[in-house]
Amino acid sequence: MKYSPGSKEIYSEVIDGLSYYQTTGEVYHTLRSKAKFHKFYLQAITGRAFPKILDIGCPKAKYLGIDVSSKAITIAKSLSRKRGEKNVDFQIVDGNKPLPFSDKSFDIIYALELIEHLKTPAQFFAEVRRVLKDNGVFIVSTPNADTFLNKISRWLPPSLSQALNQARLQDFARHGTSSPITPIVWDRDAHISLWGFSKWRSTLVQSGFKLDCIEGSSFYGGSRYISEKPFLLGLMILLDSVIDLLPFKPHLQMCMLLKLVKAK
Repeated sequence: MKYSPGSKEIYSEVIDGLSYYQTTGEVYHTLRSKAKFHKFYLQAITGRAFPKILDIGCPKAKYLGIDVSSKAITIAKSLSRKRGEKNVDFQIVDGNKPLPFSDKSFDIIYALELIEHLKTPAQFFAEVRRVLKDNGVFIVSTPNADTFLNKISRWLPPSLSQALNQARLQDFARHGTSSPITPIVWDRDAHISLWGFSKWRSTLVQSGFKLDCIEGSSFYGGSRYISEKPFLLGLMILLDSVIDLLPFKPHLQMCMLLKLVKAK
């Protein structure tokens, strides 16, 4: 496997998906998100005998994983072989097009950090609902455009946004990690449907889903500037714990994790 300059191979060996998260804060941010996803996942599979599961947008997946990228599918297959997994399958599928599965095929479907890249999320949700069994669970994560940091980024002139994006790419090439710039700024072009919690919720409800639970990642997204200062990092971790208790937390956290149930 090829690693970026300065990367910590041990992270990717121990925990999937951390090969490019270098600083303490970034690892914390990622693990916090993963822990909440696995909580939802375990809740979803409990009580289901041999559930059929679909991972949409899978660089690394279990059961049936689909992704528009052939490289991502190659990586997923390689990891699956190394682990000796036999009950898995991977296919190249475009999430902007109809899913190649029969109605009510899956018990659980999850799409992590995918929907913000889709041209027509509502069309995608309709397809997910179609292939999901009655009372099936849909778990989805996406950046949250409602946070105040992301709202600030919208007011940046295009020239400044491009300059920040270029600085981030140069920083990544030097260190194999992200810069202190908010991810929403440097992913602006890639994020076609960058929405806030309210719009995602209304679109999902209109698409035939019922919101069961919502969680968030961290407040600040794991910037290196904060990670290099133990006091600030500790303060942010404490702040995240407080925000988790607030009823309006979806408007404060950088990423959202939604657990939904197919409505009747």
